[in-house]
Amino acid sequence: MHEPYSEGNCSRCHGSHTTGQKQQLVSRPLELCAECHPGKMEDHPERGHPMGEITGASAAGEEGASVLLCTDCHDAHTSERPHLLTVSGCLDCHPK
Repeated sequence: MHEPYSEGNCSRCHGSHTTGQKQQLVSRPLELCAECHPGKMEDHPERGHPMGEITGASAAGEEGASVLLCTDCHDAHTSERPHLLTVSGCLDCHPK
């Protein structure tokens, strides 16, 4: 389990008042994860996955706007899998 969650330190990632972010996060998701996991976007085991946040026209479903957030594959609250993964492998998202 993710250390801040297991320690009951919700405020490490979530604000108690309006933050302007989904799930009351204290900053944008990729920035928040990078605070404790620096370099993971550049040196991630799944290097072929484009990391980023969909904004503007891309958020409306623009072709080629397939980027990932950390939370697309990792769950800081409930995952019991190694590395807090929510998927069991590549085929979960990339079926044959």
